[in-house]
Amino acid sequence: MQLEQQESFVIQGPQLEVLGEAESKLPAPARRRPFANLVLGVAILVSVFGIGGARLKAQQSAVLRQYSATNQYNAGVQNDLAAQVGYAADMLRQAQKLSDVDSGDIAAVQEVIDRLQTAPKDPADAYLANQALYRAVDGLYQTARTQADGETLDRIEKLYAEFVSRQATIDRAAGAYNAAARDYNDMAAGFPANLIGALWGAGSVPEFSA
Repeated sequence: MQLEQQESFVIQGPQLEVLGEAESKLPAPARRRPFANLVLGVAILVSVFGIGGARLKAQQSAVLRQYSATNQYNAGVQNDLAAQVGYAADMLRQAQKLSDVDSGDIAAVQEVIDRLQTAPKDPADAYLANQALYRAVDGLYQTARTQADGETLDRIEKLYAEFVSRQATIDRAAGAYNAAARDYNDMAAGFPANLIGALWGAGSVPEFSA
């Protein structure tokens, strides 16, 4: 009696090649189509949800690290946010020397500085605080520059120029981070990444935006 010729499997990709090699080493009874399919199916699921989950988590971490990263000039979103707080505090001290500056403008800047003393780790929260700080400092500057003169005015002008320069750096770095975050979020929202992400806690990452 002629034995039925065993069907071969076409396995592609480095991971599936390894799985095919493993399947060929199974005992003869285990190499029958239903059992082999089951073994390969389980192995593929382990591969996708294990190795795939680890890679997805690593990608998420890499994007989040980009938010706190700095370039060769030590510039980056978080670093420049901290520098902005320093310039805002210095400007506040200069403005407090002026008797005619609105106390409401001073209080507004102080409130946001207090909020940013411990830099928010969540990019979305940091964005809102950054916008509030910029509005408050700009309001204080517009008032103080009309009241100050001489050395005090010169200091206020220089501090405001540094503050605005840091904002430009923040905007550039945040643009690059947001692009990476959107790319990752689009990929993580697709199938099967959304299922893998749910199992591995690798969901979407927040953008530095409202």
